[in-house]
Amino acid sequence: MNTQPLQANLQSAIRKAFELARFKRHEFVTVEHLLAGLLSESEVQKTLSSCGVKPTKVQASLDAFFE
Repeated sequence: MNTQPLQANLQSAIRKAFELARFKRHEFVTVEHLLAGLLSESEVQKTLSSCGVKPTKVQASLDAFFE
């Protein structure tokens, strides 16, 4: 099993979580930031959709939470 793409996607999501926290001027990076970072990955969106979760609704909830 090749885990390289998974590692790259996870690293990208973590980087985006830190960037979001910095952009929002938050003191800490939280699981909500990580979820937002993960939602930017197409594989995560596909997985959530296959489970009946609407990524756009999750993103809208996160946006409201951050505001």
